[in-house]
Amino acid sequence: MKDTVEEVVTAPAQLIRITAVVRRVVQEMHMGPMDNAARVRVQFLLRECLAELDECLDSSLNAELRRVVRIDLAGCTEKSLHVAMATLLGWLEGLVDGIQMALTAQRLATVADARNKISQEGTALSFNGLNRTTGARESVRTGQYL
Repeated sequence: MKDTVEEVVTAPAQLIRITAVVRRVVQEMHMGPMDNAARVRVQFLLRECLAELDECLDSSLNAELRRVVRIDLAGCTEKSLHVAMATLLGWLEGLVDGIQMALTAQRLATVADARNKISQEGTALSFNGLNRTTGARESVRTGQYL
């Protein structure tokens, strides 16, 4: 299993841009029926988005994406294109949410490690000015700061 976001997503900014493009295309598709030129353009965008995702995701995420978004672009209908784009958008948004959660968990773990290290080293002062490890009184400055 991969440990960091950088190992599964090599280009997070590119992933965010692709997600924004797909979200906008899905919004446009909901505006009304598409003519043939619009359908061809959406097929092109879907193909390009999938190709770009190949570049910025690791192999396991790419395999999952290919299982989730299955479409034959050669003979797809407007409805199947809607479903494929909405599915892609949902998958991308889930991935972005997962990345945000992983980054938050990493930050929380880093903060907890730092707090543990500080308390183990005894360098932190308690509220009353006593060193937590030795119990000795430390000088605590009080008053107004200029």
